Amino acid sequence: MKCPNCEGTIIENNKWFECENHHYDKESKSNTGSCDFAVYREVAGKKLSSKTFQKLLGGEVIFVEGLKRKNGEEFDTKLKLDAEEHKIVFVKDSDDDDAEEF
Repeated sequence: MKCPNCEGTIIENNKWFECENHHYDKESKSNTGSCDFAVYREVAGKKLSSKTFQKLLGGEVIFVEGLKRKNGEEFDTKLKLDAEEHKIVFVKDSDDDDAEEF
């Protein structure tokens, strides 16, 4: 997977999908790398797979079941990647029939 900011390689760990050029410094609590692309891997209690993130990175809208609200209530929704804001967002347009279920 390629970074949408700098074409670096996207790497994954337990918490993040991030550009190889993103380097978080724990001491200064800031990015010391040349790219700032990093996205949390978990959305509403559900950890996204590499395959799912790759689809989101490619611009696809994904239908997700079994997400959890803070009160523990489950819900289903569509997700997409907002690459500029570096986050996964909920899609509220119910007319989008191109969503893929996983």
